[in-house]
This record gives sequence, structure tokens and C-alpha cells, in this order.
Amino acid sequence: QNRNLLAHRGSMTVALLLSLIGAEAFGAPFVGRQYQQIVAHRSRSAVPALQLQPQTKQSPSTTASDAVTLYTEEVRASSSPYLRFAQDYPFANNLMIATTKTAAADFLAQVVIAQTPIDAIDWQRSLLFCLFGAIYLGGFQYLYQVQIFKRLFDVDAFTTQPLADKLRDGPGLRALAAQTALDLTVLTAIYLPTFYVFKAGVFSGSPDPSVWLSSGLGNYQENF
Repeated sequence: QNRNLLAHRGSMTVALLLSLIGAEAFGAPFVGRQYQQIVAHRSRSAVPALQLQPQTKQSPSTTASDAVTLYTEEVRASSSPYLRFAQDYPFANNLMIATTKTAAADFLAQVVIAQTPIDAIDWQRSLLFCLFGAIYLGGFQYLYQVQIFKRLFDVDAFTTQPLADKLRDGPGLRALAAQTALDLTVLTAIYLPTFYVFKAGVFSGSPDPSVWLSSGLGNYQENF
């Protein structure tokens, strides 16, 4: 019985680690930035060719901004439906990815790590992981890592540079250090308490959310 309990707790820890790692690597902010970088790179490549076209009296000259806009529309039209959806609805896309990924991480942890039979899966725990993925990873993390970071730091100017230029970019490196410090603060003050509350929802045996809150925050303070 103790061995099963340890396996159950271990599988939950693995599921949370997979969820956190996956959120950093595969969230919608990543998809959106990659799409924008591809469009920007191809647009810059297309501008000279369009500018070299001979100008006639019947048509006005094509400016660089017109060329970028035109090529962006062409790339968008030729891209996959998913990329268009990710660009048009980044928040909904992030919710979808985070919820699905977190549910898959818990399923993997229960079936593979804890070796739980399919017919004995703890669906209440899986539901809590889905809620955790949707509310924290899909909602809150998108809010602060995309919307707040975008307002506080010039993220795109640094991330689109080659590695050698990044290493020489003093202001960019200082901004990167500030982002890391902010992320660690949020991890300590918001992520971990939220994790403990959801963990209490799994292990407390009570359907009362107030019990999850008091038990989770109590364990967080004790372990902190």
C-alpha cells in the first residue's frame, strides 16, 4: 500500500514536471513568435525583388512597407490552417495546447510511471490536471509571459538576433536577466502555491475547495 502511494505521488510529480516543461516549450507564444519570425524573414527577402521591378507611369512605385504587407498576406494565405488559427486566436490556441498537454502528461504518468490499469485511472485527478493546465498554464502564464513581458521588455528585438549578436547586446542581456528574475518571482509566489492547492485537491480526499486552499497553502508555507 505504501509502495502504491509513493508511485501515485511520484507519478503526479512527473506529470507536473512534464506540464511545466511543455508549457515553456510548446505554448502558443512560441508558435506565434515562430510564425512572425518566418513572415518577417521572408518579407525582408522579398522586398529587394519587388523594389527592382521597373516603375511605370500607370502604377505607383512600390514602397518597402507595401512589399512587406503584400508578402505577409501571401505567406498567410499559403500557410497551414493551424498557423492561421494560432495567429488569429493565440489565447484560445494556448488554452487548447496547455489543457491537452497537461491531460496527456497526467495520463502518461498514471499509466506508464505508476503502471495504473486503464480501467483504474483516477479521472478526478485527471480533471484537476486539465483545470490546472487551462487556468494556470493556458491562462495566467500566457497573460504574464506574453502580455506583461511584451509591455515591460522589448522581447522580439532580442530573440530575433543571431546568437553572436545576442552575446554582444548588453541591454538585451540585462533585460533577459530581469525577465528571469521576474519569472522566478512568479514561480515562487504564484506557481508553487497554485500547485500545492491543486495537489491538495488530489490528495486531501475532500470535495470542498476551501479544504484544498487551506491544506495546500499550509503545506506550501511549511515546505517553504
